[in-house]
Amino acid sequence: MDEINNIIEDMKKKFPVIAAGFITRDGMPKYLEVPEGSYPETFSIMCATVLGAAGTAATELGQPNPEYVVVETGGIKIFIVSGGMKGILVAAINTQNKEEEIISYMKNTIEKI
Repeated sequence: MDEINNIIEDMKKKFPVIAAGFITRDGMPKYLEVPEGSYPETFSIMCATVLGAAGTAATELGQPNPEYVVVETGGIKIFIVSGGMKGILVAAINTQNKEEEIISYMKNTIEKI
């Protein structure tokens, strides 16, 4: 858990993180920081569901599972990055950052978990 905590703390230093954490493939939060008033379990299960749904859609088209999914709202982007069977790294940030920068960071750091 220390490594996950270090990754989240480092991510918060580099990006305007609103929520971030590491969850299991089935949506159980292993380490998760969300804003007060949010439901960590709901956030986790929905992130896992979005990644799973994207994987099913890709498979139906004869494609491999996605490495990541990005959900954009009016004010934030939620990044859901697959770590294979290890789990899923998630982060929600303000939209002012470049998408490629955080995805690259998350893909590289999930290897440490």
